[in-house]
Amino acid sequence: MINEKLRKLFGLGLLFSSKLGGLVVALFFVPIYNHYMSNEAFGFVTLFLTLQSLVLLLDCGVTIILSRHTALNVCKKNKISNNQWYNTEVFLTILYLLFGFVFFIFKWLGVNWLSLISYTDLLMIIVALWATVLQNICLTVLLAGKYFSLSSVLVIFGNVLKAGGAALIVKYFSPTIGAYVATQALLGISLLFVTRFFCNYFLFFKDVKRKIDFNGIKKIIHEGRALVIFNISAAVLLNLDKIIVSHNISLIALAPYFLASSLCITPISALSGPVMQFFQPGLTKAIFNDSPNVIKTLRVYISTLCVSTLLPSYILWVYRDSLIALWLGNTELVNIVADYTKILLPGIAIGGLGYISYVVLIAIEDFKFQSFLSLSMTAIVVILVVFFSMRQDIRSICYVYAFYHSLSTLLTWARCYYLPRTQKYALETAKMLFIIMIALAVLCVFFNLIINRI
Repeated sequence: MINEKLRKLFGLGLLFSSKLGGLVVALFFVPIYNHYMSNEAFGFVTLFLTLQSLVLLLDCGVTIILSRHTALNVCKKNKISNNQWYNTEVFLTILYLLFGFVFFIFKWLGVNWLSLISYTDLLMIIVALWATVLQNICLTVLLAGKYFSLSSVLVIFGNVLKAGGAALIVKYFSPTIGAYVATQALLGISLLFVTRFFCNYFLFFKDVKRKIDFNGIKKIIHEGRALVIFNISAAVLLNLDKIIVSHNISLIALAPYFLASSLCITPISALSGPVMQFFQPGLTKAIFNDSPNVIKTLRVYISTLCVSTLLPSYILWVYRDSLIALWLGNTELVNIVADYTKILLPGIAIGGLGYISYVVLIAIEDFKFQSFLSLSMTAIVVILVVFFSMRQDIRSICYVYAFYHSLSTLLTWARCYYLPRTQKYALETAKMLFIIMIALAVLCVFFNLIINRI
């Protein structure tokens, strides 16, 4: 029993290390890109990183379906069929071939930022994004199969290799867009093959005959159709704002907004995300089977998520000026990034608590509500972002996103409370959040008193 608990804690620790390490690596190398590249080229790098985040969500819901299938079917020392995984890869490859064709048409028409790059650069971008999506599927499946340590090591290794490799190329070889995207494509394909090998070795047995099964692909699309709107909405909400800013204002204006958004999301991605990924497989199975241990596990999940979300966000918000100056150095970007961070961070921190209701709703397959909520909120947010970007008012865009994250958390909790099957979980969540918020408030006051006396 003790060894099992230690093993789980070690897996959670590695998940934290992988996310935090990846973000630290990315944040560490961003100033290097900014230093050696031109303002326009650096603005393009921030746009590429935005697209990379965007495509991870544009998978038509198949990653969630495959992850859930793995979590419910894989057992210790047992493997499952790789048919669904293989068909998912084929489907996404076809999808990105279509995306590539569309982007080449846009390039030929001379659409905005695409006119800044060559056809070869565009091909490298598409390959890099495709490799990122397929590798993410492998990592997600490994997490669903509870191979936390292996997945975490692969994430850390991949982040260091891609960010470090690009920095070396930019510093010593060529500080151009072409050199950067070519490096990302080459290293992305290499990491995909490595991750795919481990995923196949540990989780799946080889079927007698592997071939493209269009009926299987149709089944995947059918199962994920309720999540398509949810995923597209999430992708639009989390990334389209930066594309709109780059289009309606400029790539140079995008840089500080991208940096502020990335910094604010760091506590969520580095700490809250791994907590959710660690608890989700167990909670999904427990809630699906109505296990008597659900409440106990939910309490631990809520406590861990709150501490990992709210406390770091509070420290980052209070000391944002000093931390941003330390991060970026004495550049003209510091004051702008700090101003955007002041607005964004409180809302994003509250949004991180939405992972609680998210796990519960995913477990009972309440996909339609999430799709409806995402679609309606996406429409409103995009309209406001376009409106304010046309007025070149990025601060108002920050307020829009802070409000969106807060409201999203409140509405998903309300949905949990409304459904009879999950009402008890919503009540337990509210009770735990109330207690933890008071405890954290007391801790923050005590922390401030100590700092003021030093």
